[in-house]
Amino acid sequence: MARKRTIEPNIWQDEDFGMLSPIAQLIYIGCITQADDDGRLIGHPSVLRSTIFPYGIITMEQVFDAIEELNIKMKNFVYYEANNTYFVQLGSWEKHQKQQSDRRQKSLYPAPSKEILSACVSNAKQVLHQVSKEVSKEVSGSDLTTAKNNKQLDKLRKDLEGKGIIKKTKLI
Repeated sequence: MARKRTIEPNIWQDEDFGMLSPIAQLIYIGCITQADDDGRLIGHPSVLRSTIFPYGIITMEQVFDAIEELNIKMKNFVYYEANNTYFVQLGSWEKHQKQQSDRRQKSLYPAPSKEILSACVSNAKQVLHQVSKEVSKEVSGSDLTTAKNNKQLDKLRKDLEGKGIIKKTKLI
């Protein structure tokens, strides 16, 4: 169960956050508000949609596209799979969320592996370098997707499309 969370006012000046689409920004903030005391939450698009947008104002396709965008552009957003379930780990959690140790509850969700974390850091650096090189022109989606090469999201997209839950989604 989520507790009170802090959203720092300077998030609006953060370059990575500022380059996100409005829906991706809302989902990122929603993830902060819904994360457990270790900065983790279930990351399946249908769970995020029902938790963050309980009145159905956005589609599953929009949620999936936003997750893909966050995974590519936000170095503090780690999307991973463990035990056949998808999760989100918000990086720098301890830095931004001050919690009293006696009230802290251990996460029910598994932590991402060290391999996943190191791959995310290295991919984030590549993407940031690519984006900074091409700030004046529109960045092609296939370049970012190729740079990230996220197998978990590709697998999830195919699964959701196969079940008819989402239509074919755009690649960022």
